[in-house]
Amino acid sequence: MYLSAFRLTNYKSFADSGVLHFQPGFNVIVGQNNAGKTALVEGLSQHFTSHPHRSEATLPRITTELDPKSVSFALVELAEHELEEYLLDQVQPYVFRVAAPNEMNPSQVVLSVVNREIAFLLYVWRMTDETTSAVRGSFFAEEFGARPSAQNGQQFTYSNETNDFVHSGPSNSGTKPLLGDRLAERFARGVFTFRAERMNVGRGQYGPDITLASDASNLPTVLGNLQSNRERYRRYNAAVSTVFPEIKQVGVVHNTQGGSPSSIEIRVWTIDPVSEREDLSIPLTESGTGISQVLAILYVVLTAAYPQTIIIDEPQSFLHPGAARKLIEVLKQYPTHQYILTTHSAGVIVAAEPRTIHVLRKVSGKSEVATVDIDQADTLRMLLSEVGARLSDVFGADNILWVEGSTEEACIPLILRKFEGPPLYGTQILSVARTGDFTGRHVPLVFELYERLSTAGVLLPPALGFMFDREQRSEKELSDLQRRGKRRVTFTTRRMYENYLLHPTGIAAVAMAISGFRDEGDPLTAVEVAAWIAERKWDSKYLGRRVPANERSDQLWIRETDGARLLKDLFADLSHGRVLFDKIRHGVALTKWTLEYLPDELREFAQAVHRLQGDEAATAGSR
Repeated sequence: MYLSAFRLTNYKSFADSGVLHFQPGFNVIVGQNNAGKTALVEGLSQHFTSHPHRSEATLPRITTELDPKSVSFALVELAEHELEEYLLDQVQPYVFRVAAPNEMNPSQVVLSVVNREIAFLLYVWRMTDETTSAVRGSFFAEEFGARPSAQNGQQFTYSNETNDFVHSGPSNSGTKPLLGDRLAERFARGVFTFRAERMNVGRGQYGPDITLASDASNLPTVLGNLQSNRERYRRYNAAVSTVFPEIKQVGVVHNTQGGSPSSIEIRVWTIDPVSEREDLSIPLTESGTGISQVLAILYVVLTAAYPQTIIIDEPQSFLHPGAARKLIEVLKQYPTHQYILTTHSAGVIVAAEPRTIHVLRKVSGKSEVATVDIDQADTLRMLLSEVGARLSDVFGADNILWVEGSTEEACIPLILRKFEGPPLYGTQILSVARTGDFTGRHVPLVFELYERLSTAGVLLPPALGFMFDREQRSEKELSDLQRRGKRRVTFTTRRMYENYLLHPTGIAAVAMAISGFRDEGDPLTAVEVAAWIAERKWDSKYLGRRVPANERSDQLWIRETDGARLLKDLFADLSHGRVLFDKIRHGVALTKWTLEYLPDELREFAQAVHRLQGDEAATAGSR
């Protein structure tokens, strides 16, 4: 029994969520803070009370009276054997109530699942107001074109007069209960929700329970009973140790501090149980917050007889990123269950490989939901790999500034912090994969690739612009690239970024901060660096051509020399081969020195970004 479709109306930030579709396996809900994830989780969990939506949509005037009813609609899938076994376990007969739920747009919902082997679709709704809060259930009328068959003497007949399927087995006195309502209640009890809060489930009482309560309150009881099933208990502990390698075993023992002979507690072994040092085990109540959630989640996954719906709210907030990934990998081994994860972590999305993704946004006081097509999400991952980026690099950003390389990616934020201007709130700076692609006949295709990334839907932000090295491009080439980049391309005035860092005093200071650059007593000085540069500055290997003496000037040299190659040779020569120039590490150090002592050298980078911001704001305003 798991959720196929869902709709939430008039609850907290939701005027109407629209119909959201879910599948077995992993489903992900993403959104920024205050986008409505908590409200949606409460609705999905079937544990909520009336809390009418308040916005201009529902309160156009101060005197407007709010509708007190908060309502959720759910379409629940049941396998045929699941329903049969439930019926065979019952003593009294049931009536099948049949209804077509207009609130869910049934034709749309049913069409989305007809290709899967589903025996029954149960329509569940919970309506709450000031006085009532009840869950009800009916079966889709469309399903009963085929009559249920007899199983082990259990005969069901259909009455055209009442539009009901009636169990014709031994009857009890009184009104027959409605099977849909019973199953709706069972579904509501069986939705497990795990939030990032300490669960008070470390201690309990002996009892016969083997089914975990939806709030995990009886975890000590069910774990205590699991210990008698040795193989399953072994598999359970192996799964726990996969997520938390430091935990060797989880066990349930008599609670000597409980004051009751039936009091028990969960204890965590971080040493090998072979040691038999039970005194060194740790009570779950004294363990980390995320451990109790994982223990409960894994118990449901490993012991449930039928598919369950498990909601995990922000797993990255109560688990280390490594533990969150391991938990997801363990859950993937049980794909018949349904997992609904809310998250703002790209790492969780990538690890889960979800079958559905819903993105929440708050617009004019209302939570709205956009659904990401999974085929599109796969395309996004492919496009990102083409440009050498990952979803975690861009997820959650408002826009992207594409820059020349990793050095610029690391240094431009330092430059922008130095100079006043519009802050880059929400802008992610990323290096392009191969800037050489932005030359020649492939340029239109490359810009198209980045444009597709920038307009690829709700998961990825648009491009703020492109900021590249001038290299040795002609003015015509630069103009063509700007035109093809829709004027969102800007270039350095010098050949490359390193040309802004060629200051003898700064080079000497950075070099001498590197351990082992020179022997003690042999410091590198700015005079020595300046002399080395002066001797080689007009070498054609740095300029790409021989420059006649009458054309030489400091301005031409600083603009056209290959600064990266020059720094590479300088570091190798002046360190006597001990240190190789690292473009990122040493480039960042040279940038920090330049910003401290010669900041005007790097001012143009900040100005270029601010111009791109201005262009983006102007473009946005014209949309």
